[in-house]
Amino acid sequence: MTEQDPPEDGPTQPSEFEAFRESMVFEGPELTFTPRGSPDPRLMRLVPLLAQQAARECYEEELRLAREKKARSSPPAERRAKAIRSLRNATARCRGH
Repeated sequence: MTEQDPPEDGPTQPSEFEAFRESMVFEGPELTFTPRGSPDPRLMRLVPLLAQQAARECYEEELRLAREKKARSSPPAERRAKAIRSLRNATARCRGH
């Protein structure tokens, strides 16, 4: 199998593969990284998008960690009250039988 051949047992049909491959080809000049002068405007638009995505992922991870930490470190009084309610409920169920 060469690089141009579509995969034989892949998830896409040959026509789908060709359409996908053609959609990936950009008919413009390559992006350029220049240390001086005017940077490529496509790169200038890409940077804020990538930064926003990274910030969103970081924020979601921080929220997840905060929720986990809060769940693990509930105050002792809160845990005690929860245990007492649970015991009262269990006692009430036993008396009802």
